[in-house]
Amino acid sequence: MTFEESSDENHRVEMTIRVPAKNFQILYDAILALSEKTQTNSVTVDDVTKEYFDTTESIKNKEALRARYRDILKKAVVMVGFLFWILLFGS
Repeated sequence: MTFEESSDENHRVEMTIRVPAKNFQILYDAILALSEKTQTNSVTVDDVTKEYFDTTESIKNKEALRARYRDILKKAVVMVGFLFWILLFGS
């Protein structure tokens, strides 16, 4: 949030707030009620639902990939142990 005050005692406040759509109007009305005098106001809306689900899917994919790497690493450790055993004791 930014707050600016000019020499003629005008104030400017800029806020970025994330709020579910169903609660937006209640919050907006409450903020306006706090203002002594509002000359202008504007609202910009961005639907971040898709971004949320994209992030959720990305996390699930990365967790699955991590599990796969761990499985591969376990097999590699077993294989290294097996090769070391062959080197020590012959075939």
